[in-house]
Amino acid sequence: MNTTTQLRNQCSASYLTSSITTRAQVERTYEEMERASRAMNAARGSSVSRSRYRLHKPHDAAVSTYKTAADAARKEFAESRGWKWSNRWLSPGELKGEKLRPRHMIMNIDAPILDHLESFWVGRIPAALLSHTYSPWEDCEAFAARHNLDVERLPYSWYYPDGCTAALFTPGTASRSQ
Repeated sequence: MNTTTQLRNQCSASYLTSSITTRAQVERTYEEMERASRAMNAARGSSVSRSRYRLHKPHDAAVSTYKTAADAARKEFAESRGWKWSNRWLSPGELKGEKLRPRHMIMNIDAPILDHLESFWVGRIPAALLSHTYSPWEDCEAFAARHNLDVERLPYSWYYPDGCTAALFTPGTASRSQ
């Protein structure tokens, strides 16, 4: 078992039980953002543009609060595993150590499974690919098997709590030993 896998196994339980930014905090801020968005959208039909304009500030504040909570959850998750988050696109092949590919070649690979992607790194080595997907969990498991990846279901998606499944893909056992 390599060092990354050992660290992941050790830290997994602590992340699930002791994260500072809790699932409830992310869900609460997401719901506040949704309420503010609904109020602003309802005012679009209003003939008084001032009422809609007044809703921009609360909406923007709610979006900012949600993004802060989601960013904190992402950062805490990465740190709990000894990883760094990156907004750089990553393909399943790159995760297994294959040659880096241009972004346009990654975009359509199993599009329903890979959605709202985030990548995590150890130094310059890709450690994991996180997908906040709308696909059923069984499809995520089948995707992982097809690409020789391990998959872990995270307790919640900070991208869309209770709407997405957070599927964490890591290099499969066979690809690690090569």
